[in-house]
Amino acid sequence: MKGGFAESPLALNHELATLDHWNQETIERRIEELAYLACEVWQIPQLPSAIIRRYSRSWKKGALADIIGPAEYPRAGFVPKGVRIIQGAEQRFYLFRLVEGEWKQYGDGVNVWYTETWQNVRQWIRDIPTIDEVSEVVESQLVLSEDSGEALDYLILESASKNSSRIGYHLYLQGEIGALFEEIDKRILALSEQVRREEQKHYIAYKLDSNFVDIEPKRKSLKLILNMPFTAIKDPKEICRDVTNIGHYGNGDVEIRLTDFNQLDDTMMLVQQAFLWRMQL
Repeated sequence: MKGGFAESPLALNHELATLDHWNQETIERRIEELAYLACEVWQIPQLPSAIIRRYSRSWKKGALADIIGPAEYPRAGFVPKGVRIIQGAEQRFYLFRLVEGEWKQYGDGVNVWYTETWQNVRQWIRDIPTIDEVSEVVESQLVLSEDSGEALDYLILESASKNSSRIGYHLYLQGEIGALFEEIDKRILALSEQVRREEQKHYIAYKLDSNFVDIEPKRKSLKLILNMPFTAIKDPKEICRDVTNIGHYGNGDVEIRLTDFNQLDDTMMLVQQAFLWRMQL
């Protein structure tokens, strides 16, 4: 090129005409400058979080089988004002609640909640009024007729994808119990890189080749089931319960009720025993 970079029609090349050397140092500095310019020119769009969530998921607009509430419903019990249970055609139930004048589909801010049984629907109805803090809703759309309560327009977050969670214990993972779960979850996963966490229908399982502890969140506690014989546990403070012949969710014969942070150290000492027990098998 006649005149070199000094006469280049490209503005990006003008600075190159001032360089005395073209070596590793100047090349790396050039990379940093171009990267900075690129970020200035092609910035990430600043969209509201609700819009980002809305278009980052799969949505479903399909036939609704029924809108339940607010009234006494034979299979669900009394559904209070401001709450709707949406029964989808695929026999899944979704929870909606009136929040600042808009109907919102419930989830944890990332995943949508649903259940497939009337038993859990009744559990929702019993527990919702007793919980002061509610988990973050997910963006959806439900417009009801003021006269008839029928759905005029609706957009339900797709429940058949990975962006979904079976409702049940998720309702309790908030507030103090939610914080307690986060702490013990962190400690259990720190036991080994081999530990895997899997969400089951009624509990969260922690496993190596098989489960060594399962956690079933409750409204005021976390119920842990250790997968080892009750006769083998060393429990100097006698906080364990023998559930060998008692029906329960999870795997194992040892139950612990965790209700506050003061119990964490003692509980983890027992969890470690179950962890080592499964390691030796």
